[in-house]
Amino acid sequence: MASGFASSDVGSASGKFDPTTSNSASAARKPRLCIMEMPLEVKLRSAYTNGMSTELADTFDGAFTKAVDLGNKLADRDKDADLWDIADGLLAGAIQYWLYSRQPCGDPRCTDCMPISTAEGRMAELKKLIEQLAAESEYFHTPTDANAGRA
Repeated sequence: MASGFASSDVGSASGKFDPTTSNSASAARKPRLCIMEMPLEVKLRSAYTNGMSTELADTFDGAFTKAVDLGNKLADRDKDADLWDIADGLLAGAIQYWLYSRQPCGDPRCTDCMPISTAEGRMAELKKLIEQLAAESEYFHTPTDANAGRA
């Protein structure tokens, strides 16, 4: 497939996503540059969840919290682990799962699937979501940013 997402990436007969079938981006990993303090706190109650039913917002919050907890557990388990590698791995898995969950239904007239009916459309939707969630994070701007004001 041109998108790089093969049907074999979907996983087992149960229909669950199998991350072991995706390509590894380990060659693109950055060298360890700095040490961040851990653990990361869950500090995102997103505008993304505004307007959602309580059940949907709870599902979002649960997935978000578990992803952060997993990153913290991986960092705690291996004190020499590069936090960027852990974060990149979590992000790669999240992106793969997001793409898996956004496969269009196959009806070319489906209005729900229209924004994600092409690889380019899915990428545009993913970029919008990334920008929104990043901007809402308390970690988006930090006191140590190169462009942070200093008195």
